[in-house]
Amino acid sequence: GNPKGIKGLADLANAGTVLILCAPAVPCGNYANQALTKAGVKVTPKSQEQDVNAVISKVSQGEADAGIV
Repeated sequence: GNPKGIKGLADLANAGTVLILCAPAVPCGNYANQALTKAGVKVTPKSQEQDVNAVISKVSQGEADAGIV
């Protein structure tokens, strides 16, 4: 589901939206940071994970509203 109605990167900066990203040192985190920067979106992720599977796991378990992988 998408209870927060997230439709684009800008929605990730909405108050109350919990976001999980990969750590900046790994490719998925590096690419996510590049995309967010290019879009002019500033976010504070709840956590930064070491791989895509960890991000997917946390989102699917309801620990976050969204993740970028």
